[in-house]
Amino acid sequence: EGGGDMAFRALDKDGSGDLDEEELRQAMPVWVKDDDVLREFRRLDADGNGSINKSEMKRAWLKSPASAWLQTKGFGEYTALFEELELDMDSLVRLTLPDLEAMGIQSTVT
Repeated sequence: EGGGDMAFRALDKDGSGDLDEEELRQAMPVWVKDDDVLREFRRLDADGNGSINKSEMKRAWLKSPASAWLQTKGFGEYTALFEELELDMDSLVRLTLPDLEAMGIQSTVT
């Protein structure tokens, strides 16, 4: 089981296999407004059925900006480049070493 599955299970308080709006609300910081929770819920609920399943959550994560992830991993100097190229997490996981080199990113792995 991957970390994403474990995180989803932790959010799925009732164990239904889907997240409802209240479960998403509980996962958000207390200062997030209800309108913002509802907007995020609608964005994540790709099929519009009123719940978010693991596939929808994974798809949303893959479409999130790669620049935010790079920042958290200590590669902040590359965030502007990734934002300029509009690379999302789906794109990031598909990059090859030649792709990175073409973008001016040199590997320290030998």
